[in-house]
Amino acid sequence: MNNKNNQKGCLDISQLQPGAILACKLTFYYHTGVYIGNGKAAELQSCGTIREVDLSAFRRTADAIYVACKKQCEVLFDQVIADRAIEKIDKCWGYHLLKNNCHQFTSGCLDGDLCTRENLLYKLEPQICAHYQLNECICWAKICC
Repeated sequence: MNNKNNQKGCLDISQLQPGAILACKLTFYYHTGVYIGNGKAAELQSCGTIREVDLSAFRRTADAIYVACKKQCEVLFDQVIADRAIEKIDKCWGYHLLKNNCHQFTSGCLDGDLCTRENLLYKLEPQICAHYQLNECICWAKICC
C-alpha cells in the first residue's frame, strides 16, 4: 500500500465522495470497502453480511482509514461503485478469509462482477487503475477522521 498525505498528514474527510475505495490495516490484514456518502461505508463483515457502517466502525482498531487516489492525492470515486455497494447492503453474501472476502466485495463493486477472484489487496489495486484508466499506480491517502 503506497501512502501519500498532504502537509497536515491526511486528507480532509470532506474530500470523500460516494464510490471511493477505502482501506485500513488491521492487525494481520487489510480491510477494504466502499464509501457510500454521509460518513458511511459499505463493507462485507466476517459474518457474511454486507453492512452500512459509519467510518469509525469501518476502521475498527486500525490507526487510520485510507482512500484510493491518483498520485496527486486526488480521490478516485465513481457513483456507480457506490450504487452497486448500496444495492448489496443487508444481503448475506457469505464470508471466507481467503475465498470470499472484503476485497472481493470491493472488487465486485468496481466491475459489477461479484463472482470475481480478486481476493487480495494487491490484486485490487490494478483493478482500480484499470477502472479509472490510469497509466500510473494509485496511492492511498490517509483520511482525517
